[in-house]
Amino acid sequence: MECALVLSSCKVNKDRPSTKEVVEAIEGRKNLVVVSGISCLNYTHRDIREISEFLERGLIKGLKVYPGYGPFYPNEIRLKVVYERAIENDVPVMIHSGDTITSTGTVNYPHPLHIDNLAVDYPPLKIVIFHIDNPWVKDCMEVV
Repeated sequence: MECALVLSSCKVNKDRPSTKEVVEAIEGRKNLVVVSGISCLNYTHRDIREISEFLERGLIKGLKVYPGYGPFYPNEIRLKVVYERAIENDVPVMIHSGDTITSTGTVNYPHPLHIDNLAVDYPPLKIVIFHIDNPWVKDCMEVV
């Protein structure tokens, strides 16, 4: 089956709908799949419960974290619950890597060497490295 991924943002505001709003918007469309964006800096227990429920019901098919847009590393301890949910539900975690598109984004957090630490800490976790860590493509290939 051909399908497209719809990524919800790690930030929710009037221009960026929540995962729940995205799930509701695509209901019944078999060719669209939701990936939930998560910010490890400001999620709540309610957010994790909601994401867990969506995962269990098959309403979201992956999770994405955005190191660099928030000052955190991919192996940040606050993301442990996110990775555990991904493993339990057999879905991938997508990790923003490499350069950011904003002047406030930082490039030390999304460096591929930190993804290597994550892979060692969570061997069963399915990891997708977005943007092949541009400009550290060689470092990314070493991690892969």
